[in-house]
Amino acid sequence: MAMLKAKTKPAGEDYIDLLAVPPKPESLLKAEQALHGAVAAREAGQVKHVEAMRLLERQVAGQPQAITRAQADEIGQTLAGLYATEDDAQAALEAEAKAFEDATVARLLDGLEILADTVGERLNELDRLVDPATVAAVEIRQRGFVLPNSLLPRLRDLRSGIENMRRLLNASRRHAKASDGPIPQSAWRLAR
Repeated sequence: MAMLKAKTKPAGEDYIDLLAVPPKPESLLKAEQALHGAVAAREAGQVKHVEAMRLLERQVAGQPQAITRAQADEIGQTLAGLYATEDDAQAALEAEAKAFEDATVARLLDGLEILADTVGERLNELDRLVDPATVAAVEIRQRGFVLPNSLLPRLRDLRSGIENMRRLLNASRRHAKASDGPIPQSAWRLAR
């Protein structure tokens, strides 16, 4: 009975941890909350101003005033500060989101580079296994032996698969070097 080998992480496979997208940092969550709060405050200010203006327009001459023009204008003046606060919160959120995205993309790219190196090493190992077997397959065929195993005749297909994988790795590396960087995400922006 064969003993099962304990599963250990082979050297060079620490890319797996690097390919995990981390959760949003606390600072980004706080920036999102700050923007939500600023938007809510601005919207409440707008509602208050609209109500003040409606109240002002509905006043009947000769009746006590519920609100003066100056009071309605004063409420309207507060909107500029609320918009400024919202803009500042939006800018802070965008800065936090960009910092998180940049750090995450750098981490993911490092993981992908390690993955590509690891796959390249494994392809080299396959080459070392398949090359002598390919030579043996040719010799077996030349000597006229027919074996009830289909692996040896399929070694050429395996070699082709290894070469295709190398081409894919090389193309992905060329593409990564040629690109200007990641496509920016807009998931952090809140619609106004």
